[in-house]
Amino acid sequence: RIATSIEPVDFRHEDVDCAIRSGHGNWPGLNVDKLFSERLTPVCSPKIELKTIEELQQQTLLHARLRPDDWHMWLRSAGVSELRPAHEQTFETRNFAIQAAIDGLGIAIVDPALVKDELRSGRLIQPFAQSLPSENAYHLVSPPQMQMSESLLAFRDWLLDEVRK
Repeated sequence: RIATSIEPVDFRHEDVDCAIRSGHGNWPGLNVDKLFSERLTPVCSPKIELKTIEELQQQTLLHARLRPDDWHMWLRSAGVSELRPAHEQTFETRNFAIQAAIDGLGIAIVDPALVKDELRSGRLIQPFAQSLPSENAYHLVSPPQMQMSESLLAFRDWLLDEVRK
């Protein structure tokens, strides 16, 4: 069983074999394998036409509740110190913000790796070239090495191979 929730996992008391977490990778007592570093970039439906970053002021910026600073960090890295968008919408998770962007409700800020298929298919576009490296990365966390089952070790090895590709 794999957990992808935002809550910490307690492998001793939960029926979970491993988890994927976003963060700095400092989870004492756990086996932590870095999957990939995170980047931030705006994405939106191709129905939304943006030529300049300043045009974001006429748009709806989509946020994830647990990532309230992503837009601010990206805008600052793009040289925009203050931007007041026409509207803002906050969702519980990035998945909801991504779906809202696909539906044309605004512009989300996410790691392009999370929307690779949507970008490839054209359901989402990346309107600006600027991409900000984040301090966070995605990690596979699991119980200490000595407590991992053979099947979990095989899954871990498979996942790490897939990420390297």
